[in-house]
Order: sequence, then C-alpha cells, then structure tokens
Amino acid sequence: MFEYVVDSLDTIEDALHGVYEERDGKFHFNPDKYADFKAVGLKTNAAKLKTEKDKLKTEYDNFKKKYADITDEDLPTFLEWKERRALSGDDPDDKKAVEGMAAKYQQQLKGEREKWETNKKTEVSAVETERDTWKGKYRTEKLSNQLSQYAVKAGVFADEIENFIDLVLLKGHFDLSEDDDVIFMQEGAPSAITAEKAINEILRERYKRFYEAPAQGGSGSTGAGKRRSTGVDYSKMSATQRMEAARKAGITK
Repeated sequence: MFEYVVDSLDTIEDALHGVYEERDGKFHFNPDKYADFKAVGLKTNAAKLKTEKDKLKTEYDNFKKKYADITDEDLPTFLEWKERRALSGDDPDDKKAVEGMAAKYQQQLKGEREKWETNKKTEVSAVETERDTWKGKYRTEKLSNQLSQYAVKAGVFADEIENFIDLVLLKGHFDLSEDDDVIFMQEGAPSAITAEKAINEILRERYKRFYEAPAQGGSGSTGAGKRRSTGVDYSKMSATQRMEAARKAGITK
C-alpha cells in the first residue's frame, strides 16, 4: 500500500509525485489522481488492443468474403479447364489424372482456409484475453484506491486497510458502475447507499474488528476497534494468502 501522508516527496517515486497533494505542510496521497494516472496507460493499451482486434476481424471477414463463392459446384468448371490443359499434353485422355489434381487442389484449398481461420481466431482470442486482463487490473486499482480513501476517513486501522479492502472486494460488496464510479452492492445489485456511507456505517457493524473505536464510545465501548493480534505478518502475503490466514485466525468467516 502507499504512504498516505508524508512530510516530503523524497521517498516517493518521481512518477508518483503528481498523485500527492500538499496540504498543511504535508503531502497527502490522492486516490483519484492515482487512478487517473494508472488509467492513462490502461486506456491507451485497451484502445490499442481494440484496434488490433478490429484489424484482425476485418482481415478475417475479407478472407471469408473472398472465398465465399468457392463451392463444390465450381468443381466441374475447374475440371473442364484442367482437361483442356491436359489435351495439349502427351496424354490427352488421362481424365483420371485431371480429376485427381482437381480433388487435390480442392482439399488443399479447404485445408489452407481452415488453417487461416484457426490462426486468426487464436490471435483474436489472445488479444481479447489481454484486453480483459488489463480491464481487470484497472477495475481493481480503481476500487482499491477509492475504497482506501473511504476506509481512512471511516477509521479503519491503518495497518489493516489492505486486508480490509481485500475482504470487502472478495465478499463482492463493491463494484464499478458503467461510469466507473464505485458503488455499494447488496444482494448482487447496486444499492442506493453510497460506497462511502457503506464503509462508514453498514460495514462498520459487520467488520468491527477492523475499525478504531469511536471517540464518543469512551469506557462504554462494546469492544469495536480493539486490536486482535494474530502473530501473522500479512504484509508479506498475497491477497489470497491474507484471506486464508485471516480465516484460520477467526478474523473472517
């Protein structure tokens, strides 16, 4: 995860300086600017992939159109042509040889056509797979960065934000709308409740252990916000490993 507030940008990669805002003498990480920064490359790559896919599809359509008229009915004409050529040779009566040549040509043509179609379909499939991979990365970056900002405001423990985001995404609590806005999901459908409110209120009740105790709770707090040490260094794990370790520790169900 990123350092959300730093005194200086000296410890931050030069390429990421633009995603921090200076306020009150410190530099604050801006998830929206980071998402825009990442989206530039992702969108450019997606556009390139779409162009390549369209090009391949055009070539494929042109090929089908070019040979669309070649059918078995064309074979007699081809045989007549080959026969006329054979008549000018040493053995003008060898119709069997002419028919064999025509059949061989037809088979070769069919084989080349099938090979070409298979290769193009494979190329298009590879382009679509790469495009979907980049779309998935963009979605994860967008969701993670925006939800991290909401989690900070809601009082999620700083060293648990990454685990918290992994959990709510795994549970399918959030998604992106058609306009790329982060939305809260309930029972598999977009909710009228905003994503920020969901993290601040709805999910606070469900995942209390990730949140700091409210200031007004005082001595009467019910225990929300108390840290639960598991003795596990989650920072060195992948998202899947973190979730598995959390389940074994009883942090998630």
